[in-house]
Amino acid sequence: MPNAKIGKEISFMAPDKVGLLNEISTDLSNAGVNIVSVCAYSMDGNAHFMMVTSDNAKSTENLKSKGYEVKEYDVVMCDLENKVGAISEMTKKLTDAGVNMDYFYGTTGASDSPAMLVFKSDNNAKAVEVLNA
Repeated sequence: MPNAKIGKEISFMAPDKVGLLNEISTDLSNAGVNIVSVCAYSMDGNAHFMMVTSDNAKSTENLKSKGYEVKEYDVVMCDLENKVGAISEMTKKLTDAGVNMDYFYGTTGASDSPAMLVFKSDNNAKAVEVLNA
């Protein structure tokens, strides 16, 4: 059964360049921050980042000191059994409840450890309720 909760994600954009993810991850690591989950992509010359960290306040302070405009959003963080069909089962529950996801990303580990999924929806509270039922 999924374990879902409301969490916080930080989001920011930067001009894309070689080594940018290394620069950002090193800066956060040096500040004692763990990146729990990250989605990063390049579009139209800009790098877009969405991440959940062990300390969003410290991460935001660090990133703002580098000149990045950082925003924070409520997201759903869901630990899910790492097995075939788990995402299908989860998204079926959300679909049946009429919850629409704006975006979705996640991490998986070894087959015996849970996957951690992060998403933003049109109704995060309802998503948590439905997934934990």
